[in-house]
Amino acid sequence: MVNSTESPPGRAPISIGDIWRYTGDEGFPWVKINGQLDQISVGSSTSVWGVAPNDENFRYTGDDSSPWVQIPGALTDTGAGADGTVWGVSSIGEIWRWIGD
Repeated sequence: MVNSTESPPGRAPISIGDIWRYTGDEGFPWVKINGQLDQISVGSSTSVWGVAPNDENFRYTGDDSSPWVQIPGALTDTGAGADGTVWGVSSIGEIWRWIGD
């Protein structure tokens, strides 16, 4: 996530909340992913979770053309582990662990 409103010369404008995926390509190694998130957690390339501004939770699909699937619940923060374990905290401090698929 980029917290800046400046963008590199010749590139699309960057806004707070934009989502970027690092590709490692020469030139500009970042690809903008559709959506807006307040928080993102990456445990591995297959375990990427985010929290939208209204506390909706999303999991990255790996498909940049349809990148996010909404997950039931409302969490203000998530943490994704490399083993696929995901933990979250609600707005009232409850701690949750994702056990879904």
